[in-house]
Amino acid sequence: MLPILRRRALVAGLLCTMTLVTATSTSAAAPQDAVAAARAYRQAHEVEILEAFQELLRQPNYGGDLAAINGAAEYIVAEFERRDVTVELLQLPDVPPLIYGEILTPGATRTLGIYVHYDGQPATGPDWVNDPYDPVLYSDRMDRGGQPIAMPMSGEAADPEWRIYARSASDDKAPLPALLTALDALQSAGIELTSNIKFLFEGEEEIGSTHLREYIEAHRDKTRAQPVDDALAEVLRASGREVIAIKGMGILKSIDMGDLAPETNCQFAREMLREAEGAEACLLSCGNWRTLEAIAPLEEEFGIPVITSNQTGLWHALRMSGIAPDEVTGGGRLFELVAP
Repeated sequence: MLPILRRRALVAGLLCTMTLVTATSTSAAAPQDAVAAARAYRQAHEVEILEAFQELLRQPNYGGDLAAINGAAEYIVAEFERRDVTVELLQLPDVPPLIYGEILTPGATRTLGIYVHYDGQPATGPDWVNDPYDPVLYSDRMDRGGQPIAMPMSGEAADPEWRIYARSASDDKAPLPALLTALDALQSAGIELTSNIKFLFEGEEEIGSTHLREYIEAHRDKTRAQPVDDALAEVLRASGREVIAIKGMGILKSIDMGDLAPETNCQFAREMLREAEGAEACLLSCGNWRTLEAIAPLEEEFGIPVITSNQTGLWHALRMSGIAPDEVTGGGRLFELVAP
């Protein structure tokens, strides 16, 4: 998506279609109370959380194996149903199921969407030291000399340097126990949600999300959401910027954004900027959108700062690493700023 901004207003504009993922908020408690409750719950239940995660990792989840992926989906549904989440398996013929869930909060005026894919790459090849669906706890990363260790006993603290090795231990089963633990923590602390929550868990992201659009079109009553450009504009306005124009590319799958040529992206921004009189900045928002090559020509042609998702991520990483961004060339006006 592309937002275009002024000093108090940015021009919101080049934003690709993307998934909104955000944290839930609470009613009676302040957000910081919910964070504290979640942290305290996690610290008190670390062993139980690890054990539950290991059980999830034992579920085969290659999207090309329908029997396996259906089994994984049913396991995930059961776990969320235990937390009183309304969950449904949406099923197209001979296709991995899409898991839809929701928590409806009385009086809520906002709905937050959370997307996760639960499928993984095929677990084959000689690189697996252990059975990829038999998770093993290690004392540290393998490349740092970590060794297999026994699971801790109940009440013991977990070492943050421990690593669990299994298929999809990070990409992308890891968010699921995080969500379940957050729900457990809020329920345990008696903290109520103030937003509706919708969950969408996909079972074929690793094989191209071939049927995601078909699922969404077939279940518009469940997947209908606020357009991402409207949501972005709201965030920018809430931060004191005036959005004078905004436009998305209408592309559903992030992988398709990465296939666009740099000149195509630059031209998309150029055409919108020519129509946005008075713009003082331009935001090109999407992490999989190849926009770095567009920064210099757009800034030179229009004389305004051009900000992109990957550019700002790199800028922040450099600052966190103690490297002055202005030591890096080609990053645009943002990289000319000297960090305070």
